[in-house]
Amino acid sequence: MFRLSRSDLEAVLDFASEVAVSAGEPERADQRVLGRIARLIDADMIKYGRVDASQQSHDVTLLGETAERSPTEEVLEALRSDENPYSAYARRTRQPHFAATRLFDVVDREAFRRTKLFQLIPFPDAPSVQMRMPGHGGFRWQLEVLQPGREFTNRQLALLDAARPWLELYEERRYRAWQLAVVRAVPPDRAAAARLSVRENQVLDRLTDGSSNQEIADAMHIAPDTVRKHLENIYAKLGVTSRTAALARTGRTRSSTRGPT
Repeated sequence: MFRLSRSDLEAVLDFASEVAVSAGEPERADQRVLGRIARLIDADMIKYGRVDASQQSHDVTLLGETAERSPTEEVLEALRSDENPYSAYARRTRQPHFAATRLFDVVDREAFRRTKLFQLIPFPDAPSVQMRMPGHGGFRWQLEVLQPGREFTNRQLALLDAARPWLELYEERRYRAWQLAVVRAVPPDRAAAARLSVRENQVLDRLTDGSSNQEIADAMHIAPDTVRKHLENIYAKLGVTSRTAALARTGRTRSSTRGPT
C-alpha cells in the first residue's frame, strides 16, 4: 500500500472541507469538485456521473477535453459486454463498486486493442483510472480520469482512494437533502391510508425499513412485478411519484433509507 506524505494528506483534507461545503449547497457543484480532484492528482481529463444497469450515463459532468457524445446502441452494447475491461473486472471480482483502478492493470493492452469497444470510444489507448461508488435507485456513481501519454502512479491512485469517502459523502448528503425536500413538499394526509387496499398498506409498511421490491416480494410471498403494480396503484391513489413521497403522504417515516425512492 502506497503511503501518502503529510502534504498529500493535508491536500486531501482541504478537498474534504470543500466537498463538505459543496454538499450543502442548493445546486450541484460537480465542476468545482472535479476541479479540486484534478489539482489533487495533477490530471485534467475527468468524467463523472451516474450510470444505470444498462451502462447509460446520466447527469454527466466533464472536465477537460473529454468531449461527450450520446452513445449509440452499438457503444452501449459493447460497454455492457465483457469487452468493457472495468465491467469485466467488476464481474470477475464480484465488486460492483471498486477503488481507483488502472485500465491496464485489469486488461492486456494488446488484447483490448483488438476489441470493438476500442474502435468505438474516444481516447481508447489513453491510460485511465476508474472508480465506482454506490448510489440509489439502481444507479452507481462513476469517476473516470484519463491521462494521455503517461500512466497513473501509485500515488495518484492512493490520492483518489483517500478522496473517495468524501465524494461518497457529497452524494449521500445531497441525496438526504433531496429526500427531506420531497417530504417537506408533501403535506401529510391522515386519511390517505384508508384509500389504499390492505395489500397496498402492507407494501408501504415494508417500505419504511427501506426494503427493495425483491425483498418485499420475498417477505409477502408475491412476485416482484406484483410489488411494482402495487406501487403504481399507490402512487396513483396518493397523487405522488416516489416511495419517499408516498410514505410522507400517509404519515409514515423510514427507519432506514437504503432503498431507492
